[in-house]
Amino acid sequence: MKVRTFDLSDYPGVVEVWSEAGLEFRPGDSEEKIRVKIQRDPEFFLVAEDRGRIVGSVMGAWDGRRGWIYHLGVLPVYQRKMVATKLVRELESRMREGAS
Repeated sequence: MKVRTFDLSDYPGVVEVWSEAGLEFRPGDSEEKIRVKIQRDPEFFLVAEDRGRIVGSVMGAWDGRRGWIYHLGVLPVYQRKMVATKLVRELESRMREGAS
């Protein structure tokens, strides 16, 4: 499994993760709104991928002082396998880099 930056082509897989993980889909989660988000700060939207399949995702935001975590979700079959932990650790690392 690897953690990497989200690409817009990952959108269908991420929506599947959100749905299966029980996350609420909101108007701001549309592909168009996500496109705007990744133009602003692409390094804070991550996916976990296993053998070509998106199995988890997390979105973050950083205002220069504080960081937020949104939409952390993992497919049920991959839960309790450290996927969320890896996603959050990578996001925190990227936020720390932004703070330097």
